[in-house]
This record gives sequence, C-alpha cells and structure tokens, in this order.
Amino acid sequence: MIRDYLTEKMGVSESQSELYAAFARGNLGKAIHLADSEDFKIMYEEILHLLKHLKDMDISELLNYIRK
Repeated sequence: MIRDYLTEKMGVSESQSELYAAFARGNLGKAIHLADSEDFKIMYEEILHLLKHLKDMDISELLNYIRK
C-alpha cells in the first residue's frame, strides 16, 4: 500500500518506492519523509558506494566512512 501511494501520488519510481517502504517499516508518514529527504538519498548512495568498493578500500578510507 505504501509503495503504491509513493508511486501513484508522489511520482516516485517503483524501485525507489520499495526502498522507502522498507525503511519506513509500514509507516506511511515516514516513507513520505524519506522520499522527500535529500539527506537520506545522499546517505543511501554513500552506503551503496561503500558496499560496492569495500574490498578495494584501504583502512584509512574505510575509517573515513565509519566516521561519517
């Protein structure tokens, strides 16, 4: 239901709406907030980058991500 709301009413892509719905854990208000949040989008992209490049990072890069 949350995914459908975000997709139909807010114009969020289906894949993004699934992400927001999962992080909101069934809370429509929180899902709407996440969909509007630039901070969440930045954090999500940084985490994806970290996970994709984790084994190629040296310890100092990894510690910088942990500090963030």
